[in-house]
Amino acid sequence: MEKLLLTSKDLTALLGVSKVTLWRIQKRDPSFPKCHLLTAKKKLWKTEEIQAWIKNLGSINPNEGEC
Repeated sequence: MEKLLLTSKDLTALLGVSKVTLWRIQKRDPSFPKCHLLTAKKKLWKTEEIQAWIKNLGSINPNEGEC
């Protein structure tokens, strides 16, 4: 059974990034899904929103920005 909500630990493992990089993505990418606070320090993300964000990344032109 797939998780409906992801912790930051789940998310860093899924994306293959560190906690610092996850924080940077959240700050720099307005399309990144917003987290939901379970407690003051516990953030959760909806799995379906993260999957949609990842899918959208794949649709970006891979040659964009190349010289």
